[in-house]
Amino acid sequence: MGVEVVFAQNDNFVTISTVRSRNLAMGGATTAIEDDLGAIDFNPAAFRLYKIPKKFRITVFLNPLGFFTSAVRHDEVHPDIGSKFQRQALGLGLGLKGLAISARPFSFAFFWGEEMPGFSNREYNRQAFQLKDYFKTFSNSFVAKIFLAEQVSFGVAADLIHYNMNDGDEWAAGFSYGILLQPDSGLNVGLVYHDLPNDFTDARLAFDRVVDETINLGFSYNIFTGTWLSADIRNISEEQKDLVREIHGGIEQNLFSFLALRGGYYRDKLDKADVLSCGIGLFDLNSLFKTADVFNHQNYALNYAFILKKGNAVEERWHYLSFMIRL
Repeated sequence: MGVEVVFAQNDNFVTISTVRSRNLAMGGATTAIEDDLGAIDFNPAAFRLYKIPKKFRITVFLNPLGFFTSAVRHDEVHPDIGSKFQRQALGLGLGLKGLAISARPFSFAFFWGEEMPGFSNREYNRQAFQLKDYFKTFSNSFVAKIFLAEQVSFGVAADLIHYNMNDGDEWAAGFSYGILLQPDSGLNVGLVYHDLPNDFTDARLAFDRVVDETINLGFSYNIFTGTWLSADIRNISEEQKDLVREIHGGIEQNLFSFLALRGGYYRDKLDKADVLSCGIGLFDLNSLFKTADVFNHQNYALNYAFILKKGNAVEERWHYLSFMIRL
């Protein structure tokens, strides 16, 4: 847990509590990619759990990194709040990442404590694991999804963003509305509208590339068994907003039941920089469950993403790590 930065000063680590590693490894081109918690903020209609529909099923998502980090480094958890016991309890809450309810044709889920780099004053370039200032900026999310037909899904997500200002804590709510169409076997088309909180319109700009009150369009295609190609177009609706028609591309190759290889690219229109990404997924948890409880997608326990942003005036390297176990 005391791993120090062995890279250059501009290496940053998001390693404690995130579900975005798969998305970002694919260049953010996941508006039309079905997933579990990772899909909620990119397209709530793409949120899906079980391959075989459930009449009723509760699924719990645990984050071992949250448990372990908070237990070892609890003194870093908001030292100005409450007693030592209260801080330990707050930190241990990081270990319970989400809760989902499946009741065909509906699905509901909560997940909380999502890190929001690029929209906080937290320093990410100190250590691979640190809790300092973690609770200053984070988001909690709720999603509700319904299958309107076998090939049409609609979803709504509510995001509650917390931000610690000099004069106190602030909370604000934003919403996302998504549709996922599956017109042919292996082909997905996703459309999502994001309405961010008025006070935090840039909250998801840095990495998710989400612009307030705009529509994103995405396509994905399963060209071979285990191989997905995807493409997103950010902001196809508002000419006067940032990132008009910013194109993202991604690829994922699944190998057997233990490894996924991912890559992605987009051109940052604001900073005029190229952003390349790659990543892996390790150990598909589907192999531990009976056929009736298998997810409709690979459910890797550990996901890692490396993001390189390089332009004339900027060079940044980001490391994302997600570790999730479902019950």
